[in-house]
This record gives sequence, structure tokens and C-alpha cells, in this order.
Amino acid sequence: MKKVSERFQRCFASGGGGCRRTCVCGRTFFNGQQQGGWEAGELEELKSKNATYPDTCVETDFTISTHIVMGQEYVMDCPCGGPIVFEQGLLDQARQIAHYLNATATAHRMVADDMSVRR
Repeated sequence: MKKVSERFQRCFASGGGGCRRTCVCGRTFFNGQQQGGWEAGELEELKSKNATYPDTCVETDFTISTHIVMGQEYVMDCPCGGPIVFEQGLLDQARQIAHYLNATATAHRMVADDMSVRR
């Protein structure tokens, strides 16, 4: 499976992880090896869902990390590939994005230059 670049991971990683996360696509990932931090019956319920629906309730043996993309939380390496599509979109539109950001910065500079500070 294709993955996002290391640069994308550094820039969009949420900076947190945990024993359970749900991707924006609806898949739930959980670390069934982690002790503690579970509500009563939560881990058993997840393991039962995993046995019945292994594609939508995925057990791992590592901390679940996420990306935050456009305000949405995606589990890293989720098969939905949302961050992969987003990164490719950024690369495909890089020139337009750079132009937009430069034009926006210029507009902000012009506003700032027109302001006066009272003493």
C-alpha cells in the first residue's frame, strides 16, 4: 500500500496517539495489547467487533497515531488512503497553492503597511 511521505507525516501528524482511534472513514483501530485506559467492557466489545468485522474494527499491537487533514482525523496507514489523496492533491496543485499564499501574504503586508501605530 502506498504511504504518505515522511514530510507529510511530520507536517500533518496530530502529535498524539492512543489505544483507540476512529478514522474519518469510520474504521476503528485499537491496540488490544495495551493494558489500562479502557472503560469497563470496552476492550472486550472491540475484540468482539474485530472478530465479526475485521475490516472495520482493526486490532493492532501498537499505539494508534493520526493525521489531521482539513480538520478531519485520519488514522495513519488506514486503508482508506485519505491522507495519500490529500498529499497528492497538494503536490498536483503546488503552483496554485504557492501563488495563493504569496498573494495572500502580499495583501496582508499592504494592510499592515497602511496601518499607523499611535504613540
